Formats: sequence, structure tokens, C-alpha cells
Amino acid sequence: MGNTSKLRSVLLIGVIIATFTGRNIQENTVNSIAVVSGIGVDKSEGKYIVTLQLYNPAANRKDASDEVAAYTYKQEGETVQEAIQNMYKITSRRMFLQSAQIVVFSERLARDGLSDVLNYLIREPNVYSDIKFMICKDISPYDLFRIFTPVSKVSSSRFKEVLERGMRHMGYRGFATLENAKEILTARTTQLTVPYISVVGNPKEGFKKTNIEQSTPGVLISLEGVTVFRGDRLYRMLSFEESIMYRIVQGQLNRASVTTGCPHSKGRVSWKLSSTKSVISVISERRPYTFRLGVQAKANIYDITCKGNLADPIYIKELEKKSSKDLQVKLQDLIRKSQTYNTDFIGFSDAMYHQNPSLWGRISKQWSRLYPDAKIEGKFEIKLINTGDIIRIVK
Repeated sequence: MGNTSKLRSVLLIGVIIATFTGRNIQENTVNSIAVVSGIGVDKSEGKYIVTLQLYNPAANRKDASDEVAAYTYKQEGETVQEAIQNMYKITSRRMFLQSAQIVVFSERLARDGLSDVLNYLIREPNVYSDIKFMICKDISPYDLFRIFTPVSKVSSSRFKEVLERGMRHMGYRGFATLENAKEILTARTTQLTVPYISVVGNPKEGFKKTNIEQSTPGVLISLEGVTVFRGDRLYRMLSFEESIMYRIVQGQLNRASVTTGCPHSKGRVSWKLSSTKSVISVISERRPYTFRLGVQAKANIYDITCKGNLADPIYIKELEKKSSKDLQVKLQDLIRKSQTYNTDFIGFSDAMYHQNPSLWGRISKQWSRLYPDAKIEGKFEIKLINTGDIIRIVK
């Protein structure tokens, strides 16, 4: 019994020592590193401006007071690495980049070209290759990170949430990551597209904590759509509706909503897409090259103000025909913009590369000259899956 008691005492003392030692190690570790939640990169007068948002663990405990949840710092340098290194002028803690949740590039930098920055981030072992990134419109990453956002205490976490939830709500399945950006820029058979966000309201008001102390914040972050690139340079920003159509064409939508007109009356009908299928076919392999882009969608009716009987199969066919025509116009507009911008973000060059690699090998270097003159036919077809109980309320 005596030996047993001694053993228990020794074990208890060991547990106590391990607990306190573990706590001390954890506290010492936390106190020696700066946990990065977001990275921002801008460029001005030939120098890179890097913004790091540093997570404040003290403000995120259950017993936290009114402390700021994150600190935002910026430094400039001839390179991104030099700018990050200059952060040690204002903080002695080691930058823990592995914890970064998102990278935000300024519109100015994106228009100047992202290759150098992407190459650095891809080579940097402390930044994960699957980290998501976005473009901020009309505001610098530094100012964006300084905005107090509702729901999440840390603004960079909120941007990631806006990106992920917003895109999923709209049905997006694909995100821009360092990994897929590298694949696209290396392959050169299609163009890069990246989501962009903007600030609704006066950004300066968002710098104040009062922005989240009112029932309706005066400053909000909005996911606007996607940007399209020429090579590594941002060229145009698609509108929200254009971005939806682009994602449909790419097969990256699984539950988005689209709105069309009625066949014989005023009103609108909202469709909830269930599945989409997009096929690009090379019709003519002689100049001018001819393509056909066919999109098929299956959907349910979620809202309708048309005057028609959804129990009537003939009316259903008319509704599908009218809606297909409306969506085909939007598809053709997207194709026209792509050719006008001379940036093949839809993927006709990729289709040619896969369907006739030898031909693509001969014309790839001339594609920017040939693409605007290509003949492209767009066809959209939508089919109704189920009307549900809506039959009883439509007159």
C-alpha cells in the first residue's frame, strides 16, 4: 500500500509538472511568434508594399476585454521578401506565415502583373500552395485589413468567409489558389480569373470600431464577381451577372440562381440551378476558326410572377424556350466581351489544344491575333426538373 501511495504521488507530481511546463512552453511560443492571419501585397513607385494582419490571442479568449482582435502592419521593399523582413523593424516576433488564411492583392498590383509575387509565394515554404487569394478593388490591402467587420473580429478571417460563403451561396465550386494560378500561367491554354471584393460605404468610417457597434454597419465588404487576366495582368472586371454566366460555362456552379423573362406576359422567373454541363466543340480548323459552345442546365423554379399554368406541359415548354433564349443572349454577350477584350478566359484555346494538339502547337503564338476574329456560336438550354407546390399559386 505504501509503495502504491508513493507511486500515485510521483505520478501526480509528474502530471502537475508536465501541465505547468506545457503551459509555459505554449505561452513562450505564443509570445515569441506573430501569428499572421492575412497577407496583403500592393505596389507603388516600383516598391512592394506588404501588409500583414497579426492575430491577437489575448482578444480572442472567452474572458477577453475590449482589446483589438488583430494588429495590421505594413512595410515596403524592393522585393516582397525585403518588405516582410522590414517588419522586424517594428516587431521582434517571428512571422508565422503558415497561419495565413488569405492573400489579398491590390488592383494596382494585379494590373501591373502578378508573376513575380506569385513566384515568390509559391517558393516560400511557409505559405501553403492551396491558400486562397483575391483582388481588392479601389482600396489598398492595408486599408482593407483595417476595416472593422461584423461577425468576425479579425478582418482577414472575414474576407475569407465572404469569399468562401459568398461563392458557395452563388454556387461557385472553384477558388483561386496559388496552386491553380501556377498551373494556368504555366499551361497558357486559358486565362486566369480571380474573385474580387470591394468596400460598400466610406472606408474611413470602417476604420472605427463603431462600425460594428450599430445594428446596420455603415461599411461592409462585398464580393463583386471575378476579374479576367491577360497573361499575369488583370485586364477587366466582370459584373456580378457576367461572373455567374462565366462560372456556369466553366461548370463551376452547382446551386446558383438565374432570372429570366416570361413567355407571353410581364413578370420574371427565378431558376435554381441543380446541374450544368458545358461543351466547347471545334467546328472548323481553318481560318477563321469556328467553335460551338453548348450549355445545358437542369433547374427548379424557385420564384415566378408569370401568368401561366405550370401544370400545363405546353406552357412548361414555352417557359423553357423563353428562358433558354434569354440565357443564350447573356452567354453570347459574354463571348462577345471575351473577344472584344481579346482575353480567352472562357477556354476556346484549351478546347483546341485538347481536340487538335498539333494545330494548337502551330497557332498558339498567334492566338491573340486570331481569337478576336474566330466565329463562335453560343447555345443555352435549360430544362425544368420540378415545379413543386408552386403550381397551386400561379394564375
